[in-house]
Amino acid sequence: MLRKAAKRTCDFSTWSRRLAKLSLVFVFILLLESYRDTLSVDYSNRNWTKHGSDSYHKKLDDIIKHLQNLQPNVISERGPANYSLWNRKGAIKEPKLLQTLSTIPCELGAEPSVDWNHFVKPRFRLDPHKLLYPILKNQPVDQLIGLRQAILLAVKLNRTLVLPYFHNHNYGGTSQYNPALSPELKVNVDVLRKFISVISVEEMQSQCKGKFDVVLATGHIDVLPGTSSLLKAQSELMMKMLNTQNTSVANDFRIKFKIPYFPRKLRTGTKLNVLPSKVNSIYPKETAKYRCAVHPFPLSLFDVKLFQRKSMKLPNHKINIFKLKDEVLYSSIWYHTQPPLYIHSLASDVIDNVIKAQQIDGVYNFMCLNYHKHAENQDEDIDVNTMRAIIETIIDKVSKIDGPLRVTAIYISSPRSKQSRAKSYRDNLKIFHQDIEIPVYSAHDTVNSWKKYFHGVRNSPESLCALLEDDTQDALSFAEMQICTEAAVFVRSIASSWAANVQANRQKTDYSSLDASIRDLVNEQLKMKDAE
Repeated sequence: MLRKAAKRTCDFSTWSRRLAKLSLVFVFILLLESYRDTLSVDYSNRNWTKHGSDSYHKKLDDIIKHLQNLQPNVISERGPANYSLWNRKGAIKEPKLLQTLSTIPCELGAEPSVDWNHFVKPRFRLDPHKLLYPILKNQPVDQLIGLRQAILLAVKLNRTLVLPYFHNHNYGGTSQYNPALSPELKVNVDVLRKFISVISVEEMQSQCKGKFDVVLATGHIDVLPGTSSLLKAQSELMMKMLNTQNTSVANDFRIKFKIPYFPRKLRTGTKLNVLPSKVNSIYPKETAKYRCAVHPFPLSLFDVKLFQRKSMKLPNHKINIFKLKDEVLYSSIWYHTQPPLYIHSLASDVIDNVIKAQQIDGVYNFMCLNYHKHAENQDEDIDVNTMRAIIETIIDKVSKIDGPLRVTAIYISSPRSKQSRAKSYRDNLKIFHQDIEIPVYSAHDTVNSWKKYFHGVRNSPESLCALLEDDTQDALSFAEMQICTEAAVFVRSIASSWAANVQANRQKTDYSSLDASIRDLVNEQLKMKDAE
């Protein structure tokens, strides 16, 4: 008996040791997978190349398709950041718009501001003695993309980012470069400062003594009106870099700068697709001796691989940012460069008080359709009957999903050039499901709703009421991105950086598979008509 008991005890101890060893093996495998997913790989078969607008649009569509395919995997790893107003389980919910208190007699309070005198320790510290200032251009969403790619370049070159000015979208004017706006109006700076090393323009002016000493080109600086835009940037920054004041100078950008520029072999008409893995060959080690670098007009998308990361949030364990995979780093940059809180508040106000949507199964019960472009090189509008058929098809598909959610409203987002058409759909579309009419909303309703803030006392120039009234279209663009992010279903236009932003921020739900491009839905309707 004693011998048997001792044998059983011995067997139990043996199995315990084996299980312990097996557990250690599993832990090691998990850690290995985590680091393999995070640390860099070699993309040696890729080179920087010329590309035109057609390939740019195709690349955008490829990226959006990748984003939609990745969507089912995102929510499990990506939680809401502390700037999010998403009504998700566990999300941090900021006060509603009208609950925000302010000493200024305006419901929206004061403009967001950054206290640069308050030290913030970033998670990833870049070289404080090497700076990079990106000059942003084009519409606000493109400027946001440019900022993200400039951050990626700053990390690759180990340069502290100088947070750049943003600019209004120019509606109806001739210049693509409008007066400077504080970056905190377009991006949550507090979140970004906790991520990487960032300094203000004023700090750059002090450190660089009023001049840049090297140009890190992207290929976009020879696109009209490049010289005019660079002159305006030089003037607003009070940082010397050009050797001409003549805005009609030849497009060869080598004539424009009186400081060294890289890459040396760049020729007029070349558009660089600057892959992160190749920055050392494009911007050689020689550039490291320069302290103050200017990076004009970052915009071209680097590579579709950057969007193949399944999670937008980095793990909490210690990481060497310089060894991250390009796609891991870029997705994390995306995660830390979201619009400021007041944009989320405006979007929340529209969802709650205009659309009157309710949250069901972690998503709001409305559909967002982005109406801009539905076919390559085609600007003609979709007729009302086709649009009605598209919307009714989506509503029917939602109703067939096993769950309590039913679409109770349609929101049509659009750029300013299409807002009159969007309003026409709003006025003329009669959508019914099971004999219940489903209301259609557009920017017309959103702006009318915001007018209740315009009449506030505007004796303070920093009032957000003044900002919202003077800059309605830009605020609308960013707010509509958040509105479409929250919708149960998103129907997107094609070749749109705006739509790419929305698709990247959308989280996985039971209805994610219904997201589609308006072009595919139009083609589907045409095939059905031909079959009849």
